[in-house]
Amino acid sequence: MAKGLIILNSGFEDVEGLATIDVLRRAKIEMDIVALHDINIVSQSGIKLQAEGLISEVKLDSYDFLVIPGGGAVFKFLHKEKKVSEVIMKFAEANKLVATICAAPSLVGKLGLFKGKKYRSPKTRLLIKIPFTIGLNPYIRSRTVMAESAGLLC
Repeated sequence: MAKGLIILNSGFEDVEGLATIDVLRRAKIEMDIVALHDINIVSQSGIKLQAEGLISEVKLDSYDFLVIPGGGAVFKFLHKEKKVSEVIMKFAEANKLVATICAAPSLVGKLGLFKGKKYRSPKTRLLIKIPFTIGLNPYIRSRTVMAESAGLLC
């Protein structure tokens, strides 16, 4: 059975985080929720929840894929964390799936993983200034999935 890791931090976009977890768990895919520094997190709209652990405590080799939802947390917290970049690179270097939603592809883009590739994410394009493709379907490229909204990724 596949096992996924989702990084949530206070300010994550509710639907992109919670619906993704729900849909994958209903499909019998094990999902572990990790946060950056505090397991007590609050969504963008104020929903309180508790992560199952911290990103610094997990054994990344035990996961098949990574999910990072968008929301204010991406720019306020995740972009500033070296550990987030390290996790993304570890998954990418192992040729494991990295799924990012809305603003989160910017985390992958800043690492140069989109260089020379087409992708869909207007918010990311503005940050890293590379060509992108507009469309309603998620864009899959080299084990990286990007979607402009959660409904397109699930």
